[in-house]
Amino acid sequence: MEQFDYVEQVERLHDTLEAEAAEYRRLVLLTENERDAILQNDIDTLNATVEAKETLTVHLARWAQKREYLTACFVREFGLPETSTLTDLLAHFEETLAQKLTALREEFINLVERLITLNHGNQLLLRSELVRVESTFDYIARTVIKPDGHYTARGAATMQPQRKTDSIFNWQI
Repeated sequence: MEQFDYVEQVERLHDTLEAEAAEYRRLVLLTENERDAILQNDIDTLNATVEAKETLTVHLARWAQKREYLTACFVREFGLPETSTLTDLLAHFEETLAQKLTALREEFINLVERLITLNHGNQLLLRSELVRVESTFDYIARTVIKPDGHYTARGAATMQPQRKTDSIFNWQI
């Protein structure tokens, strides 16, 4: 079993948390860009933003794994229960480091709260846009399509059964 280098592991933990926080800041900015694209009905920007967010979430997952690994190393080193979290470790670090990590933890909490709020708002915007599109489609369908058939906004066919005297090739539209 390799020797636990406290100073090196503390630096790795701090660097990991800083990098993870930077990625979360980027995620917040992308989510704000997503909101702007929705409000401006800019599908190209929305698609590009969603792709960037998907890529970023892969990076975030890697940082989270690294953070969890480092936290587990400290938990073992300090002889704490396996269920201990980074918050539980703070009491075991020197005061200056504990303050830095506490500040990062608080930033994480704020970033996650901001993301939750933004994502909820974006979902509401998308739902309202979908309702608008469906309403527009229903309006157009009622004014253009004859009442004897075709599709509704929900994609359900409303074709009437063919009468026995009708030709198989009914050219009415």
